[in-house]
Amino acid sequence: MSEATSLSARDLAQLDAWLAECAAAPGQLPAGVEPVQTRLVRAVGRGQLPDTGPVFFKVMAFPRRADRLRYWLRALPAQHEAAMLCAARAAGVACPEVLAVVAQRGGLGRPRLSVLVTRGLDLLPEQPPGLSACAVLAGRLCAAGVVHPDLHAGNFLSLRDGRTAVLDLQSARRARLGVSLRRRRQLAVRLLAADWPQPEVATALLPAGLINAAQLPAAVGAAAAWRAAAQRRRVARCLVESTEFAVQRRFWGVLRQR
Repeated sequence: MSEATSLSARDLAQLDAWLAECAAAPGQLPAGVEPVQTRLVRAVGRGQLPDTGPVFFKVMAFPRRADRLRYWLRALPAQHEAAMLCAARAAGVACPEVLAVVAQRGGLGRPRLSVLVTRGLDLLPEQPPGLSACAVLAGRLCAAGVVHPDLHAGNFLSLRDGRTAVLDLQSARRARLGVSLRRRRQLAVRLLAADWPQPEVATALLPAGLINAAQLPAAVGAAAAWRAAAQRRRVARCLVESTEFAVQRRFWGVLRQR
């Protein structure tokens, strides 16, 4: 089930054993893989291969009907994100290398299991990249025809070799006719929503070609409005079932768990 041919024989054996565990218990991380993030429908974990070193698992089952219907006729998340990561790497954007993809369906094509395994990156701890570096990578993605509606500062990390890398392209997609100017402005607003130093905001986005100088003041205002709306959405997510919260109704009331 593993795809990478650059792995050693014992790495491949360990990886295939982990993937077999995922297939036997959809939605669960295999033994020996440390949880990094767990949500209602997705778990992210970190494992260690004998020769390769750290690898990351993104495991998704489909317990909710809405998620099963969403992916019934479309590529499962692991397949889609693997394609986006390969497109980004082809465009010269540093991002995780895909090692394995599992996309299982049950009867009538019902989604059952999605697993994406990627090689760990050699990160520079506690050195987040600046807005300029993030904007340059966003511009490269746009030039390659890859649009990401939720590309924010947390998607970017600094590598020890001096490059900036991008993570989590599950929400990205191909723009068949190219990334429009409107999409580029939306991307600029999303990047600006982080708390950047004001001098950097004034100059960092312009060389990347996401917006021009005349559009910058409106983008800064839209980013502030986005931050306020995001706070309201975080509160609202506590009250309904989502990927982060489960809502269960009991005879004594409603139980909400993260």
